[in-house]
Amino acid sequence: MKSKRCNDSLKLGLGSLALMLCSATALAAPQKPTLVMGSKISTDSVILVEIARTLIEAKTSLSVDARHELGGTKVLFDALKRGTLDIYPEYTGTLQTIYGIATTDDLKALRQAMAADGLVLGVFLGFSNSYAIGMRSTKARKLGIQRISQLQQHPQLRMGFSNEFVKRHDGWVGLRQRYGLNHTSVRGMAHELSYRSLSQDAVDVIDAYQVDPEIEIYNLTLLKDDRGFFPDYAAVLVWHRRFETRFPQALATLRQLQGRIDESTMRQMSHAVHVAKGSENIVAHDFLRRSVNLRTAPPHNSAFEAILQRSYEHLI
Repeated sequence: MKSKRCNDSLKLGLGSLALMLCSATALAAPQKPTLVMGSKISTDSVILVEIARTLIEAKTSLSVDARHELGGTKVLFDALKRGTLDIYPEYTGTLQTIYGIATTDDLKALRQAMAADGLVLGVFLGFSNSYAIGMRSTKARKLGIQRISQLQQHPQLRMGFSNEFVKRHDGWVGLRQRYGLNHTSVRGMAHELSYRSLSQDAVDVIDAYQVDPEIEIYNLTLLKDDRGFFPDYAAVLVWHRRFETRFPQALATLRQLQGRIDESTMRQMSHAVHVAKGSENIVAHDFLRRSVNLRTAPPHNSAFEAILQRSYEHLI
């Protein structure tokens, strides 16, 4: 019995020693740098981060921390400047507004302004998510309206714009001045409600983003901006300068996304998530399989795991 106890004690002691040695080794081992990505509170932003994350993890040995729905533009832009984030998807029009660059196609001025903050205008993904003005196709055809300037001939039309659009100078305020619109029935509402109001014939004209999945769902016609009012909101991955030196493998990998996503593709992916309630990572895998011949299998997280992951991201 004594011998057995001694053997058990010896085994326990050796096990504890092994655990201590493993812990010490783990603490002493250099930690592999983790690439940190962030997304806004929008379907398209989350999808783009999942595409970038999935591609990097499939093609490199890097670890990626993808933090979804962190907030609006200011939250992510400030985090990028501080270096808390390495990379996130943004739109050129938004960046030009931040830096007060009036000429919307002056990317050279934008690059210079961002460089002063240690930021880089990186990979252009291929689509634009600019503001647009939409009508139901049946009504647009009936009235013969194809261009925004033609709205001036129909002051009786009811406008239902998102609350943000009503207040922005690159929204209704400036649009009304540029096109000389004198419509008196102008309502502000939540963006998602404007589509519903249009379908119920409560309004006639709404604002939209070019990759909104509802454009196809509600069969809308986007009116041509014939006086060039809306700035171009080209989708681009922006990153902190240190990203290029710390993660050269990721940089080379992300270049594969240059020009790969057009408006129709982005709209379809947003529809798959926002309307059909699909998973962002499944949609990302499907896109990469078709676009860059990615062969890795998509993860199949349970609903509980997804809730835990999102809770963690929100806490971060």
